[in-house]
This record gives sequence, C-alpha cells and structure tokens, in this order.
Amino acid sequence: MTTFLQLHLLTAYPASNLNRDDTGRPKTLDFGGTPRLRVSSQSLKRAWRTSPVFGERLRGRMGERTQRLGEVVLHHLTGSGMEAARAVEVARRIAGAFGKLDAADAKEPTYIKQLAFIAPEERARALALADRALAGEEIPTETELLGTHDTAADIAMFGRMLADTPAYNREAAVQVAHAFTTHKAVVEDDYYVAVDDLKSAAAHDDVGTSFIGVQEFGAGLFYLYACVDCDLLTRNLGGDRALAADAVDALVRAAATVSPRGKQASFASRARASFVLAERGTQQPRTLAAAFLKPAHAPDGDLAGASIATLDDFRTNLDRAYGDCADAHARMVVTPSRCEGSLQEVADFARAALAWPRSSASPSTRRSPAGGRSPSARRAARGTVRAARPCSASSPPRSACRASSRMTTTRSMPGTASPCGSTYPVARSWITTPPRRSPRRRCAGTGRARGLSCSPACPPPSARRSCRAVPTGRMR
Repeated sequence: MTTFLQLHLLTAYPASNLNRDDTGRPKTLDFGGTPRLRVSSQSLKRAWRTSPVFGERLRGRMGERTQRLGEVVLHHLTGSGMEAARAVEVARRIAGAFGKLDAADAKEPTYIKQLAFIAPEERARALALADRALAGEEIPTETELLGTHDTAADIAMFGRMLADTPAYNREAAVQVAHAFTTHKAVVEDDYYVAVDDLKSAAAHDDVGTSFIGVQEFGAGLFYLYACVDCDLLTRNLGGDRALAADAVDALVRAAATVSPRGKQASFASRARASFVLAERGTQQPRTLAAAFLKPAHAPDGDLAGASIATLDDFRTNLDRAYGDCADAHARMVVTPSRCEGSLQEVADFARAALAWPRSSASPSTRRSPAGGRSPSARRAARGTVRAARPCSASSPPRSACRASSRMTTTRSMPGTASPCGSTYPVARSWITTPPRRSPRRRCAGTGRARGLSCSPACPPPSARRSCRAVPTGRMR
C-alpha cells in the first residue's frame, strides 16, 4: 500500500505581487463564485528549490534545470585542446540525449531547445563521455548517459520530462496545488511617480515628475496543499530512504518559510505560515480546499482563526463521512493569540513518513469491502485492538473466554500478557471478574420479568398498569 504525506498550510501575505500574469497583475482565480488571489505551483516550487533551505539540507543532491549542458561540455573539450568544430559536434551529440537542439548553424548550436533537469551524476557522466572523446573513443548512445534513478532530490520530487527519450522521464512524487486566498480578495492599483533629483527649481527647469507609473498588488491569507507519494519518492531515489527523509524535511521547512520572490524589492512581502498541518497514511489523499468554497469571514477581525476553524471543521466532517482520512497528523498554529506545536515537530513527523509501514497489509490494516478501513484497523492505527478469539490454542472455548475475561482497550505498553499467558503485540487491559447480571425475577401479577426494584407484592393483573417498578434492564 502507498504511503502519502499531505501538507496543508495557511500563510498571510500583506501588500504583495508574488506571482504576476502577462500584464504584470497578480494572478487570480474565481472560486466559489468569489474572486481570489492565486500563486501558481510553478512559482512556489521554483522558490523552494532555489532557496537556502533546500541548498543547505540537500547540498550536492540537487539537479540543474538548464539548456546549457552542451555549452558546459563544449568549454570542457576546447579547454582540453580539442579542435573547435569537432568539439561542437561532440557537445551536440552529448547534449542531444536530453532533448532537441538548435540547428548546427544557429547562434548557439549546443543549446537544448527545452529546459532539461539534469542530475549530478548525469552531468558527471556527460563530462566523462567528453573525456573519452578526447581520448579518441566513440561516443556511446544516451543509455550510458541518462539514468532511471536519481541522487537529485528535486528531480525525484518534482519530476522531469524528456520528450525524445520517455523511458528516462521521472514521475513527480510531490504534487503541489496553486495557493489561493481563503477569502474574497481583489487586485488594487498603486499609482506612483518618480522625480529627477538633478532638476533645479532655481534654473526654472520643469519641476514636475519625470515618470508616472502604476503597479498592481493584493493581500490575503493563502491556503496551500501539497501531497507526497513517499513510496514513489523512495523509488525515484533508488531506495535511498535517508535522502528521501531529508527531501521531505526540506520541503516542509521551505513551504512554511520561503516566499516567492516576485516584487520583493517593492513590497518586502516575506511571510511564514500561520498554520501547518501534516497528515500521513495509506488512505486516498484529498485537498481541503472545499472548506473555503464559502469565503472565510471573521466579524471579530481574526481571519486566521476563522480560516483554521473552518479547515478543522471540514476535515472532521470528511472523516465522519468517509472514515479516517489519515492515520496520524501533526500541526503547528501561530497567531497573535495562539501558539501550538512547532515547525521542528512537523518536520520530524514528515521524516517519519519515510519509515511508515508499506507493502502488504497485515490483518489489522486491511481495508473493509466498502473501501474504508475496518474498525479494527482504525483501532490499530490508534494503538488499540480488541481481541475476538481465544488467546492461544490452550485457551478455553470462545464463550468461556468471554465469560471469564472481558477486555477493554488501552494505550499501555506493548507486551501485556493475557490470562491465558499469551503476549500480544498491542497491549490489553483485562478484567478477570466481570460484573454478573442479576437473575431476572417474575412479576407476581403479570408473570413477566421485572426489575429488581419491584415490590415483592406486585398488584394483580387488573392493576398492572399502575405498577411503578423501575426496571434495571429491558423488560422482555
């Protein structure tokens, strides 16, 4: 079974233009019939991938997205003494493994037409092939250059496509949604002017402004959703779970602390997440964006608190309707009036997702026929299990076991022994002498079973309706 790590974040940005469209305005969308501001997933991933957070935690394990690999190879060849025309030919053949090239007589004949993600080991192999060409060897095909697994964490997370060699594509293990405001938001205009400092009023120069312009901006609380396929991430990295754990750690920290760089010099719109929720489990992932189909509204002005409450309520309702949508979660809340959890705790929780059980399901984690998890599976996820069979082969029959040892669930330490002497992987708390039901007594007047509080002298049948006996159990 596939293990998923889901991230939900709320981040408040003041006046900003983080992600612009072709006219220079902040990107928008209409959601629930209401205009919202939007930040594209491409902008977010670019900001994360090039951030110091990724650079520090994934040093030497990052790929390069470029058109210029052929240029790197060309400079290596000419610097080693190869004749220029031959060097261009070799560089074009090596770079061509990653995509189509410009024409041989183009201004930049070694450029790849598309941006290609190139892993560190692929760059190293490209230079090694160049060295073989310098030694006079024949250059092999792309099968010796391209790889199907990575040591580049960003390629394993965000994927790549090589249209001419699809066998070496990489399916993205991290899905990132476009962020949007939880409330109605509109784009505003900032009218500004610029003045020439060297103009002189005494010289009767034109004392007016030298430039007039307008730039658009917006502000709001953005909801962001991301989903990590932990098994696919590990496969993309060739089974390196340690690197996969470092990758999700960097992802969580970057998503919570790194802002897109659009118009930062004009707005300094750097923010950190006010809310981070991480969920892990084998259930089908789901976004919580529908919580904001109706725009969040806060009469008291606490928009962050109102959005968090709306998100929590919708998540609870989904769990009630579909069953538990995750096996475990961790969260951080930071508002002016509230502080809960920490980013370190959420990052540690995310790292643990790479050690989460996967492969064949045990009896306690199999799905019910309806598609949801069975009650025993949900109890197992919470650390509790109810036994339904005798404890061991030497135990008394099922009915005797029920009568002699009633069980209640508990969260005590594993390894608790049952009365039959067996040790269980999940702890039980045993009640060896359950309360016995008192035998039913018959009403003298009606002949029916009656409660223990009936008077010994029950009225005759004609007056049985006036009997005020209080039953201790259901009358049969």
